[in-house]
Parts: sequence; C-alpha cells; structure tokens
Amino acid sequence: MSERLSHPPDQHSASYRGSPRPRIHLLATGGTIAGTNATSVGLEYRAGELSFSTLLQGIPHSDSIAELSGEQFSNIGSQDMNETLWMNLARRVQELLAETTIDGVVITHGTDTIEETAYLGYGQMSVSQN
Repeated sequence: MSERLSHPPDQHSASYRGSPRPRIHLLATGGTIAGTNATSVGLEYRAGELSFSTLLQGIPHSDSIAELSGEQFSNIGSQDMNETLWMNLARRVQELLAETTIDGVVITHGTDTIEETAYLGYGQMSVSQN
C-alpha cells in the first residue's frame, strides 16, 4: 500500500485562497515546441517561431484548468541556449516564484538542451516546498 504525502497549502496557493484554478506563468524560450514547418514536406522546419501567446492559445480549455499568463523569455533553437541565458532564466523563475500572484512556472523549451536547462536551473534555484 502506498502512502500519499501531503503538505499544508502555502498561503498564496490556489487551495489556500479558495480559488479553483492555480495561477501559472509560462516562460517561453523557443525551441522545438515553438517550431513551425512552412511546407508540407517538412524541409523548412524552424525552431522558435511561435510566440508564447500562440502556445497559450493552443491549450484547449486552459481557462478551466488554470489562470495562465506568460512572457517570451527568448525565442531561439535550444541548441543556442548558453550559460548566460540559463542563469537569467533561473533568476527569472526565482523572481516569479517570489511573487504572491504566481502559483507555478512552466518553461517551454526545445529538445536539444532541455536536460541541461533542467539540471542547471535546479542547481541555481532554491524553491521552498511547503
């Protein structure tokens, strides 16, 4: 039998406020998820073409799931991520999580360096787990 761990809600979380939807902020970095293909034969693929607002519009029924906001952090192929961008991204996540108007952050990213971004971001951030 598995045991389920639960934490009391943080005073800023959706469950504490009585809100049915969490407030999630999207940080779009470009990459594969924001790529487009200009032709039907797939020879014109370009990473990082779609904006965060286009990505948000592509989430069906998102207004019933969460209160979504977002920003275009960068719009590059993930192979072009570098130490400066990683540090700035980690800093921005920390700023957002410190705000009382945000319950969580989602980073959209390409596939080339997503594991480096996750690893470096995790190493740079100290997130409270209430």
